[in-house]
Amino acid sequence: MSGSRSIRRRRAPLVLAALLAALIPLAETVTGGAGAAQAKRFSFSAASLYPGFKPGRNFYVARCESGRLRIRVRARGGVLSRVAGGRGRMGSYRTAVRVEPGHDFRIRVGKGRRADDYQVRCLPDGFPGWRFERLRRFPDGLFVLGSRAKPGHPPYVAIFDHDGVPRWWYRSKTRAINAQVLRAGTVVWSRAYGDGYGRDPRQAQEVHTLSGRLVRLIRTKGSINDPHELFEEPNGNVLLQSYVPAAPVDLRAHGGPQRGGIVFPRLQEQTARGRVIDTLNLRSRLTINETNERWWNPILRNPRPGPRGIRVFDVIHTNSIEPWGKQLVVSTRHTDAVYGLNRRTGAILWKLGGEVTPRSLTVVGDPEPERQLFGGQHDARIYGKNVLTIFDNSQDRPRPPRGVLYRLDLEARTATYVGQLVDRKAKRGNCCGSMRAIPGGWLVGFGDTTLVTGFTKKGKVAFRLNWGNSYRAMPVKRGHLTLRELNRGLERMEGR
Repeated sequence: MSGSRSIRRRRAPLVLAALLAALIPLAETVTGGAGAAQAKRFSFSAASLYPGFKPGRNFYVARCESGRLRIRVRARGGVLSRVAGGRGRMGSYRTAVRVEPGHDFRIRVGKGRRADDYQVRCLPDGFPGWRFERLRRFPDGLFVLGSRAKPGHPPYVAIFDHDGVPRWWYRSKTRAINAQVLRAGTVVWSRAYGDGYGRDPRQAQEVHTLSGRLVRLIRTKGSINDPHELFEEPNGNVLLQSYVPAAPVDLRAHGGPQRGGIVFPRLQEQTARGRVIDTLNLRSRLTINETNERWWNPILRNPRPGPRGIRVFDVIHTNSIEPWGKQLVVSTRHTDAVYGLNRRTGAILWKLGGEVTPRSLTVVGDPEPERQLFGGQHDARIYGKNVLTIFDNSQDRPRPPRGVLYRLDLEARTATYVGQLVDRKAKRGNCCGSMRAIPGGWLVGFGDTTLVTGFTKKGKVAFRLNWGNSYRAMPVKRGHLTLRELNRGLERMEGR
């Protein structure tokens, strides 16, 4: 199988593959190598072992809910093996290992320096099921996913490798969205309580060590933290968002109450220690006049209690913030648009998508109509000097969801279409989603479809993983952590 129509170009000014080559660093190797020829004469299997045995892979997972795992060893040519510290045995045999969920054991093959070790770690109780398919060779790497609780399945944060193997996990007490690895090698995710936007005072960003220890909570100061964004800057500062209710307005023209509250985005920058650097309120910059009329029904169906008992509504819905020099690139779902804001004043410098305004950029080459450029988009990011990438949910549009790229020229006031990524397995994209550059191509999270797709530089589908419902699929940047550190974290969890 392959991703049909993965890239569609029309009058594209540059080749997507060349762009990727300039932007994306080399991959970090994530699999070990069993160097001896004896590995070719040895294998092992178990009913729930994942992935199937490969001589060059030294890490595996399995489900061990019953407290034991049955192992079948196949060996020839006098190869000696030892399972879970048991006695060494020649040839093929079957054995059972007593091991609890979350714990691990090793299989040692050979003697002395020529021995190879294979680690099998049992998945924890309630770990969600997943499906993975490989279509093409792809550089090694890691990415993070969060999940929400379902009946019988508690929420987990997990780090997967590009072979679809979970390499680290943590069971969260709440739905975990926007999970990512910070520069310090810690893992952070947003507590989420299902309210859709930040009006629950319990919301915060949880920062954990790889051993699972809670290091700190990150919250906006002076307003309730919204879970949709935490952006870590190179200096360790973080960008957060919240929503601040405005004075009641008459919403009857949109089918709402005569006195309805509106929450407007508020952006905040903090140091790594939580000191507020700057706060930017967008109330005077973004107005309900830019909210697409088709969004009003879902907006009005999702009120939250506000000051003095007035119901408040999320008419803008900011879902990503990214610094770009002296600007902030901000995606707002209910306007179907991405904005470039003056970082100091919040003034709108440019707009892409949504209702056309004097600040709108001219779109060049995109096959989609300008007034339907996006449909509830997410995750607007800048790569290189001036390439804007967006996960376009295409909600209520006659097309599947897509990852799309534009080259911005603010002097010419143009956004030139570069290309797009489409996976034929993703039919819709009502919520969430992400598009990120990774070694060798792109990682696209298709949001509530549960699908995460790795694309090559040429836009071909390299792998697919289905796991839960993740807000974003976040690649782990090279150098932020190692596989040894991940395993050490799981070992410490095992001992707790």
